[in-house]
Amino acid sequence: MGDTSGADARRPPRGGAPTRAAALILAVLGVLLLLCGAGGASAAPDSGSGPGTGSDEGGAAPPVSQSVRLADALRADPVYVTDQLPRVVPRSTAPAFAALAKTTGVPTYVLVLPDHGGSGDALLGTVHDRLGRDGLYVEVDDMGVAAAKAFGVRAPADDARTIALYALPYDAGPLRSFRVFTEAIASGPARAAHRADQLEKKYGNTGREVAPDYIDSTDRANQSFLTGIALTCLPLSVLLIGWFLRARRHRTRARGAVGGGGAGGGAGGGGGAGVTLAKGGRPPGKPDGRSTRKGAQGAQGAKDGRGAEDRTVRGGRVRALLPESAAALLLVLGIVLLAPQLFDQTTDSAASPPTRADLTARVDRVAAGLRQGAVYTDPESPQVLDAARLAELRRKIAAFRTGPIRLAVVPQLPDDESAGESEAFVTAVHARLAADGGGAPGTDAGKGSGGLYVVADPLSGDIDVYDYGLPLDDLRLTLDLPMAIAYDRSDDASDDNHLGDRLDQLMAYIAKVPHAAADPSSGPDQPPEAVSAHKLPGLFHGDFFPGLFVGAFGAAVLVGLTAAGTGTGAALRRRAGRGPRRAAVAEPPSRASTAYLAQAARRETDALATRFAAAAPDAPHRDTAWDCLDTAMLLLGDHDGDGDGREGEGHDGDGRDAGARAAESAAATVLAQAGLAALAGRPYLHCCTVNPLHGAAATGGAATDAAGPSDRVPSARRAAARAGHRCDGCRAAAARGPDALDRRRLFLPGPHGSWRPYEEASGPLPTARDGIARLIAGTREYTHVQ
Repeated sequence: MGDTSGADARRPPRGGAPTRAAALILAVLGVLLLLCGAGGASAAPDSGSGPGTGSDEGGAAPPVSQSVRLADALRADPVYVTDQLPRVVPRSTAPAFAALAKTTGVPTYVLVLPDHGGSGDALLGTVHDRLGRDGLYVEVDDMGVAAAKAFGVRAPADDARTIALYALPYDAGPLRSFRVFTEAIASGPARAAHRADQLEKKYGNTGREVAPDYIDSTDRANQSFLTGIALTCLPLSVLLIGWFLRARRHRTRARGAVGGGGAGGGAGGGGGAGVTLAKGGRPPGKPDGRSTRKGAQGAQGAKDGRGAEDRTVRGGRVRALLPESAAALLLVLGIVLLAPQLFDQTTDSAASPPTRADLTARVDRVAAGLRQGAVYTDPESPQVLDAARLAELRRKIAAFRTGPIRLAVVPQLPDDESAGESEAFVTAVHARLAADGGGAPGTDAGKGSGGLYVVADPLSGDIDVYDYGLPLDDLRLTLDLPMAIAYDRSDDASDDNHLGDRLDQLMAYIAKVPHAAADPSSGPDQPPEAVSAHKLPGLFHGDFFPGLFVGAFGAAVLVGLTAAGTGTGAALRRRAGRGPRRAAVAEPPSRASTAYLAQAARRETDALATRFAAAAPDAPHRDTAWDCLDTAMLLLGDHDGDGDGREGEGHDGDGRDAGARAAESAAATVLAQAGLAALAGRPYLHCCTVNPLHGAAATGGAATDAAGPSDRVPSARRAAARAGHRCDGCRAAAARGPDALDRRRLFLPGPHGSWRPYEEASGPLPTARDGIARLIAGTREYTHVQ
């Protein structure tokens, strides 16, 4: 042809201009023919009609392209929802998408597809070209609106997509994202542009985002664990720490609370019972005989009533624990009732629960495709195998004589019906194919439903092989499958993950796998489990129970820390110069129990006896200390014979009521305090009249005569004096008001759980208002009468 053309070119032309015009026309026609041929060749892969499985009778038909398949779907319905995302976008939600699409005011075409990793705008442009209709084209993936493009209509697609991106949390879901998108489209270009600009400034490059709406099962497990900890740690901490602090305060007061309130507390070192008094000569005017014998028995005799006191102590402690127990119970009820209100999430996703049809749609589609041919390629996904590669694979599959090979080029996604588990997917396809009777006659699909199932993911490039009944070594096909075949290990990036080359390598590898006994039960031949309705586990479930044990341990740790802290604080106060007895002393209570008063009387009297025995015969105020000790032991000695039993409610074994014994113990304590103060060189004539257990009065009126009875002083003067005999604490309380002073007044136990002022008690205690000398005289009169 080249020689002929050259010869013709050298010939002289015939006909002049017409000949040149004809040649030019022929040249233009030739170029057009070449262009048409090239266009037809390039369009061949996207052409064709049919199911898109690449399976004609001759096995040479190319697969239907992704854009053609999607354009055909939109031609039938302007909203297309994939069957590959039933866990987040079930196909049953298509009517909801369609209803929202109608609110935009322009023709809207919606594609709900898996994330294919490519350009959404490019896909929408190709689909628009194939469909040939103007309108708003929107692609939605498992996260929300992925791409939007307007063709021939006026719609703020970009601004609406920006609004849907930034105005919602990442877990809002595709349907809610599309709703916000359509609302932005319907609002108009100006308003959409303004809101998009605001959101982009707020969230665009700031790293900020809208807080998520949902939690997952891990978050619920953490909530359950925290609830369990709170349910045991908080109530037990209140109960145990309250018990510890009360016990510590009780021990502190029992060791010397009363002594700390007066002058004797710091002086007494705390003696023991059974101290032998060595009084160097009996001072004149002191009673002998009965008084001395009672003094020698005083410390030991007080022990005879301890049975009743122990019962009182136990009852008091039980009553003392009632506030902590009530608080702990309220905490338990509060946590049980409020925790479900605080952690009120019930679902882990915005997705609608899928129906059974949603979960089986893709399995049915793939099984139907494999029934018609040995190779099925997903028409919704990018086509990674061209016609030549498909033809070569079919040829190799047909040449394999051991049994059928079924190849499914289908994505395996976390949100599909099998949760991305290819084995569960193959199991469901195999079961469906078996129910349909296996491969259709007259096709290359093979007989029955058994054989080798190969799953190739066109998005990730992963390849999995499962054997259903062929006599092959299964380990060589699963665990020993070469990594270069199972995964794309190539260094050079490729859109198709070199899937065609690796499938060719797989076919060559399968041909070399040694035979073994057939295993018809290979793989779990069960359909995939139904998806739950995105419900979260209950709050009192799972990790809630380990949290209970951790909470109990935490309560024990808090109690230990409290004990360590209080002990360390006491030690630091002692080291700072405060006496060890003073650091541990608390102010005497205004409502003192019988047991408390008895313990205080024993300790203070024993302390006075010890100090008195150690004092020099000529020590100052020794006679005053002896008078106090002698009369205090008279009161304690009168408890001799008190048994554990009771003759009646509120009575001791000797018939005296508990209030009288409490008053005697209080009077003995006041006398012991005065004696300790006298030995320490700080004698006082009057104790605090608000609460005699407070010790010496800091202020007062005229003192009564220690040598004579107080009735020599007119009653008006005595009342005025008593009103002024107060300790420092009561003096400060009086300045705050009468209520503050009344809270410090001493009350003693009365009948049937009542309390009465100490001034109304029987015995010598009320005479303490008139001074220590009057209390000594009154005690001697009282004990001699008894």
